[in-house]
Amino acid sequence: MTGNTKDQIGKLLTEKSREFSGNNRIELTAKNIGDDLYISRNLASQYLNELVKEEKAVKINSWPICFLSREELEKNYRVHLEKITYQSFEELLDVLEQTGTRDFARAIGYNGSLGYCIEQCKSAIGYPGHGIPILLCGENGVGKNFLVQLMFEYAVNREVVPKEEEVVWMNCSDYQNKPEKFRELLAVQQGKRLMVFENLDRLPPEEQELLLPLLTEGLDEWGRRLVFTASEKTERKILDSLLRQIPIVLQIPSLDERSPEEREELIVSCFHKESLKLHKDIYISKRVLQAFMNYHFEGNIRQLRNSIAICCANALMRQNGEHIQVMLYHLSEDMIASLPMAEEKTEDETLIPIRGYQHENGLDSYFNILSQILNQFEQLEAEKNWNDFVKQSYYCVKGYYDYLVFRKIYANGKLKAVRMVVEDVIGSVSKKYNITLSTNWGIVITRLIYQQIQNYVQISGWEEQHKKELNYLEHRLTENFPKAALVVKDLAKAVRDNLDLNPGISARILLTLEIMQYDRDIHENDMYGLIICHGYSTASSIADSVNEILDSRVFEAIDMPLDSNVVEVVQNVKRHIRNLPGIKNLLLLTDTGSLEDIDIRLDDVSNINIGIINNVSTALALEVGSRMLQREEPEQIIREAVLAGNPKGRLIKKVQKEAAIIFVSESGIRSAERMKKLFDESMPRILPIQSIVYDYYDLVKNQESAEIFQKYDVLCMIGVFNPKLKEVPFIALEDMISGNSLERLEGIFRNYLNEEEIQQFESNFLKNFTLENVVQYLTILNAPALLNMVEAAMQTLQKHMHRQLGGRTICGLYIHICCLIERLVTKAEITSVEYEDFENEHREFIDMMQSSFEEICSHYGVKLPIGEIAYVYDYIKNDNREEEF
Repeated sequence: MTGNTKDQIGKLLTEKSREFSGNNRIELTAKNIGDDLYISRNLASQYLNELVKEEKAVKINSWPICFLSREELEKNYRVHLEKITYQSFEELLDVLEQTGTRDFARAIGYNGSLGYCIEQCKSAIGYPGHGIPILLCGENGVGKNFLVQLMFEYAVNREVVPKEEEVVWMNCSDYQNKPEKFRELLAVQQGKRLMVFENLDRLPPEEQELLLPLLTEGLDEWGRRLVFTASEKTERKILDSLLRQIPIVLQIPSLDERSPEEREELIVSCFHKESLKLHKDIYISKRVLQAFMNYHFEGNIRQLRNSIAICCANALMRQNGEHIQVMLYHLSEDMIASLPMAEEKTEDETLIPIRGYQHENGLDSYFNILSQILNQFEQLEAEKNWNDFVKQSYYCVKGYYDYLVFRKIYANGKLKAVRMVVEDVIGSVSKKYNITLSTNWGIVITRLIYQQIQNYVQISGWEEQHKKELNYLEHRLTENFPKAALVVKDLAKAVRDNLDLNPGISARILLTLEIMQYDRDIHENDMYGLIICHGYSTASSIADSVNEILDSRVFEAIDMPLDSNVVEVVQNVKRHIRNLPGIKNLLLLTDTGSLEDIDIRLDDVSNINIGIINNVSTALALEVGSRMLQREEPEQIIREAVLAGNPKGRLIKKVQKEAAIIFVSESGIRSAERMKKLFDESMPRILPIQSIVYDYYDLVKNQESAEIFQKYDVLCMIGVFNPKLKEVPFIALEDMISGNSLERLEGIFRNYLNEEEIQQFESNFLKNFTLENVVQYLTILNAPALLNMVEAAMQTLQKHMHRQLGGRTICGLYIHICCLIERLVTKAEITSVEYEDFENEHREFIDMMQSSFEEICSHYGVKLPIGEIAYVYDYIKNDNREEEF
């Protein structure tokens, strides 16, 4: 009996708390509850305090003491209450209103489709003085008046206008045929500070002119704030002179233009309000939710709200239990008639509870999956363990694809149209690359593309934020799995051509990972066949016949007219190669004549082994194609082709080393690493060029025979002292600081960056490579103080030498000496070349250096080694402003 009584108290507390608000402070005391349940006040008080201890009830220590349901408060105000006991209703309301949803945050889509509109509304109503006049346009029922209410709520919350200020609402459609009444009312209300003119487009032009003075005249320090609304695309019905005085004109999206997530949230919100109104929990079937998601409501949110109220009323009439179940047969006839047949089954037929319903945010899941993949890539990239990366990434991707296929089932005409196009695209690509993609994969790519259509702004924004990481991941995927990347490239092109939608980089990455799961060996085929023949369709005929016999698209074709220019054919071949990322072996099957020596004209094509077989025929192409499918080595294919017939064949191997820039420092590896990091931060994105720190002294000793040149194609070296290699350009750090090296660096990156990225690199470079910033980056000491002391020492040294050094030399010495002082202070190991006779031959210069740097050495408690003084001597010796001293 005790448990039943306590449960009844909890149930009554929940029902009564639903009506609580700032304007309706329900006093649920122990006496009131006792009276309602016919129990004593003391017993009711005992059970209420037990509910408080269990954190199921909130206690307000007013007089008399009151109680409320914690669950209902948190649900209605969308908050989490940290405290259970409050000293007054005012304290509780302060927490609920400050923590809960306020003004614009109450609008569904405030950070989505309404984001821009709301930011403009804030600017208009919050602008100092009299605000900025604003016009809200949109179809009937999209929520224009609701946004206007939120604008004034926002203004009060931000203390832009007084809380007690009256808002005057004038619906212009009421005065469409009553101009005199409008003039009278306007004369009475024109002194008000907050005015709203609804349906401005319904007002005759003569009356619209009367509003012009309101837009050009202010009042007192609060000014006047004016808001106008109008139907969609009716600006032409508003006077140009009036529109010119309204700086902000916004278009509010219709219900159909909202994202699926926002429409779902709007539907659930309407059902939730009906639940509060009826004091009953509501459950709806998944098909009901689907019906409301897909139906076109001409009256937008207003019609949606009315339709939900009607179906809830229908369900209430047939209620058998304590809660309301809304099923398909409770909907209106036109909604039922418009509902498509269910082609796919959901996971279960359970009802959806409206109370506590949390809609699934597909974009959050999408972004979480991508973040996980980027994190896994960063961890595994260093180990080059691509098998583990692909395996772990696929587990992430599979979970999201299950969500797309099984949980987000909103069938509509647009989705079906996309599905039809995608199925044709998949069929074409599958045949071309001889891969088999399952039916479910068609569903996956359809919904992935549809998600891009629905959430283009959010996805594009996320991709822009992670542009550098995504570009590098796609680049590495293309390098390691070229054919999978090629399949995705063709898919993306076909989607773009047929749907006028360019799949974003995140979608391309997911599709690449997915395709590799369907054909594990797809990335191993790095060979491409191309048939080139004279004649109108000779090459095409051979290629088509062989591809059909082998049931695989092994060969592409180039038909060359008899009088064609070989240069044009070579350019065509190069275009094919550019569209084949990662292809390592290219087999060219040619006829006789000028094409036999085509490889000579392809001399500038790098990183691809090119095999040439002439005297092509259908039989020869069939033999070569069969061996290509068996994945034989190109040397063996050419050898067997020559033995089988009478063609000529050869293989030109072109192994390209990976491009690299190396950073060196006579001050040690640590300085070179810091230099590299500063340089990498200047790049607009990650490039297929390795940044490598290398030992300066190894370069000095071994020159071009150093180990690094066996592995990398070194584009340039960057440092302070030049190792003086004949074949490798050196860029001095002092030239980078002065900006003199910028043009040379741009020349190196011109093949990797577009014009916009070049400009971004320039900006980053000039910002990062200032003298003070470089010294700050290369040392742990106080850069400004260290530079001042080095500058004073160098001035003294120049006086002792009776010469003025060039700016380039001084800049280089500043950097070198700052790094030297840090190494001496930190007692880091200093490597130097032996100078056996320097101390005897240049005693005078040693004394000048020690005298000039006496103060800085004393300040930091260090001593200049003779070997370091010799370095400075050699550096000054190469100064081009003076002859040798």
